[in-house]
Formats: sequence, C-alpha cells, structure tokens
Amino acid sequence: MSENSVTEYSVRLVRERTVPYQGMPINGAWRAAQLLHQVLDDSPVERVVVIYLSGAGRVQGLEVVSQGGISSSSLRPSEVFRGALLACASSIVIGHNHPSGDPTPSKADLTMTEAVVAAGALLGIPLMDHVIVSSGSDVSLLEEGLMPRDPSRGD
Repeated sequence: MSENSVTEYSVRLVRERTVPYQGMPINGAWRAAQLLHQVLDDSPVERVVVIYLSGAGRVQGLEVVSQGGISSSSLRPSEVFRGALLACASSIVIGHNHPSGDPTPSKADLTMTEAVVAAGALLGIPLMDHVIVSSGSDVSLLEEGLMPRDPSRGD
C-alpha cells in the first residue's frame, strides 16, 4: 500500500450454522439459558455468546464472540455489538459458560457486564441480561440484581 492509497474493506454478517430452538421469545433468563446450554454445554473452555433479539424479543440469531481458556475469556464491548449492529438487533442477551461447573459471576464478569450495559445505552441496543451457564445450573445477573440499570431496557 502506498501513501496515496487507502484499503477498502467490507463487513458482512455470515450464517455459520443453525442451532435448534423452539422460536419462543426470550422474555426471561430461563429461555435464554435453554438456548445457551445448547450452544455451550460441551465446551471445555469459556465461550461468550451474544443473542440478537428483535423488538418483540424473538431470537434473530446468535454469535460466539469470544473463546478463552478453562477459567476466563476476555471481551470488549465492540466485539459484542459489531454483529448486533449488522443484524439490526433491537436488544441483546449475552451469556457464557463456566466449565468449572460453578456459575457464580466473577469480578471480571461483573466488570464486562457494566461495560456492555454502558455501550448498549450509547448505541440504543440494550443488554437485557447476562446469563452464566454451567453443567446443570445457571445464573442471571439481572435476576440476581448484579447488572447496572439501563433506562432503555424498560424494566
């Protein structure tokens, strides 16, 4: 590339695979957890998933946005919202697994959630919940009162 040129990029949303789902709107942590268990249960490493929702809470799609090690996965809000913007999502749910079997949120989980809530408020795409799943159990940060309040979330 020379000083007198610029690289042109294109960004696309690509369908990778389908995951079985009953098509019910996600109107609570239980339904989000059902879908997250289907995607994350056999993962030996921590993975973070973003579920894209329509205005009526219907699932438009999902994306694995981060994959880490056995005990952690790093994530920036830009990675969460890149696909949500392309999918024209009205809101999102994020979820991840704890391969250790303990779904208790870590300090890093709470910090990440706070950053995603703030970014979603700026973008107009609220984070509806952050659900942590592990074998046999799950934790909703919203239901546990561990998520910062986003006025655009409507609760």
